[in-house]
Amino acid sequence: MRSWFMAGSYPQDYEQGIDSSVTYHEKNSGYLKAKVLQPEGFGTLMQMFKADLYRNKRMSFSALVKSEGVEKCAGLWMRVDGPKGEKPLSFDNMHNRPIQGTTGWQQYRITLEVPQESINIAFGILLEGKGQVWLNDVQFKEGRADEITASTPLVEYPGQPGNLDFTED
Repeated sequence: MRSWFMAGSYPQDYEQGIDSSVTYHEKNSGYLKAKVLQPEGFGTLMQMFKADLYRNKRMSFSALVKSEGVEKCAGLWMRVDGPKGEKPLSFDNMHNRPIQGTTGWQQYRITLEVPQESINIAFGILLEGKGQVWLNDVQFKEGRADEITASTPLVEYPGQPGNLDFTED
């Protein structure tokens, strides 16, 4: 599939392709599905590209997603990478609002800021465990100024342990 590629912690347990039988408004869908009985980790159908055209903008990745038999979770994800070796500048993988089970076509959206120091942007759909998801009406465009970014905050850990005696709530 041109522009799309497989990745993830166990991409070999998943299959991707184009489905002309599961369509939305007569348009083909991309799909991602588990291809082994007990899939390990997760697989993702994704794209990655330079951030040059999108710096200092708020960008939205949206798609219609249909699912069948998703036992663990699935979801859209988007990541904005900074200079090499640094943690992502922003990231959202729908971990707090996963797609599960069997669902009809539903629209999902992720909106993230793309700061000046951004190097690359990556997005896609992930599947963990058994099941299948279809992707259609994919869009990547500038978000509205009033649109809320749905970024999962990147965890900042303290420099040392605390409240070891449980005296604070």
